[in-house]
Amino acid sequence: MKFRGKDAKRTAVLGADEFMTIAAGAESRKELVLSFEYQFSGDGTYTISLQPHADSALHQAEASMKVELLNTIIHETEAKAFVGTKIKAANELRRAAKKNRRAQGAYIVHDGTCTDSEADDLIKWTEDAIDKIETVRACTASSCSELVDTWFGSATTQEKLQESVTSKFDIMASKVSDTIYSCNPANCSSSTYAYVYPSDISQTIYMCDLALTYPDYAESVQTIIHELSHFDTIAATNDNAYGEQTCHNLAQQNNENTTNTADTFGYYALYSNTCFRNAPSSYTVAVPPCKDCSAGTGNRGPNDCSGVSNIVAPAHESQIPTIPDDSCAWPNDGICDAPQYCVYNTDYSDCGAQVWHDDPNNGEMMEVHTQTPTNAPNNAPTSFEPSSMPSSLASSEPSSMPSDAPTNAPTNAPTNAPQQTTCRDLKIVYQNHSCCGLNTTKAAMFDTINVTCGDILSSYTGSECCEADEAKNATMSIQN
Repeated sequence: MKFRGKDAKRTAVLGADEFMTIAAGAESRKELVLSFEYQFSGDGTYTISLQPHADSALHQAEASMKVELLNTIIHETEAKAFVGTKIKAANELRRAAKKNRRAQGAYIVHDGTCTDSEADDLIKWTEDAIDKIETVRACTASSCSELVDTWFGSATTQEKLQESVTSKFDIMASKVSDTIYSCNPANCSSSTYAYVYPSDISQTIYMCDLALTYPDYAESVQTIIHELSHFDTIAATNDNAYGEQTCHNLAQQNNENTTNTADTFGYYALYSNTCFRNAPSSYTVAVPPCKDCSAGTGNRGPNDCSGVSNIVAPAHESQIPTIPDDSCAWPNDGICDAPQYCVYNTDYSDCGAQVWHDDPNNGEMMEVHTQTPTNAPNNAPTSFEPSSMPSSLASSEPSSMPSDAPTNAPTNAPTNAPQQTTCRDLKIVYQNHSCCGLNTTKAAMFDTINVTCGDILSSYTGSECCEADEAKNATMSIQN
């Protein structure tokens, strides 16, 4: 069963409201509601067992039970409806925040529960978290050997680091701007910094009062990285251990759980440099590789940001797309984000094609010009608006992704007869033919039938497809 319940960052020492003491021979009973905590694959027999922390001495061999579950489809239908509603609300929040970001400068997205002061702090912590993430992405087993040995163990090879750690920070860097924050939710205990639901596609981080008011600036930055790592779409980490010393102990045992522990990810990134650009002017930084573990000295030093920058640098010409695309994080929102927030030619829907030349004084690219796409009238939008084209249809999902859904129509069916398929297959066919909303008459091929990009688009929207339910049955309608 896939877990979709809560993962939280807690203090190393649990609060009195977070554990219970059971005497030898005694028992404790508690009713658990499983339907929203776990994803069921169907009716049948399920085993429920205890999973202790990696450093726990608890023997759980007998702490398991089997249960027979029926009518699971009802619970899954309710869960899916809840997810759909949450995704829709999250997208509305992101759209509103993006439209206002130029007036605000840096920004984060929150659900309205954060005060202005809390939102300001979250902007600072998120920016510093991005600095840490970018720095640690450049680490290798040799260039950051002390850091790697402290948090993942001396047996960690470069191959292991890249596969199990760096690749996940690469994903984190690409998705951190998707985060939605919620402040002071009701489900916070006295020792909980923050929590997330790992399967939550809206990528909401629930920040508790402990994180929002913690006296050490660095801990709040680490909390954001810790929680980001929990999401299934980023690193799918667990809470195998809490606190610097406990995480360091795992590493010294060369425990495999180090590359799957959220606090370890957070501390590894936190100590990758000594820079907190948004910290108070009087702030001093704990000297790497740790503050509260046996590998560190416990000393503090200056907050040094020399050589650290989170500004999008001008790309080398070879890195700029020859054919403009929408790979920027903020396409199709009515604001041109390149080159201030994105690389040239990666926000085509808002900027059009961009032309640059080299500054003869320093060789850097400058003086960006925009050109209206040649296949669109000057007053036409450079891409379909969300009401006309689902953004999921033009996603960056690999076009070569196989489909396990049958799309073949009977061989004796007329070529213009509706074809039964799935939303996922419609999207893949659209991507494979490099369709775009500006050229709906472009020729395409569905199965073995000649169609147009416009046929695929209208079939997708007509079947009420959405990214949250790509397995949904759909109908491919072909114009005469």
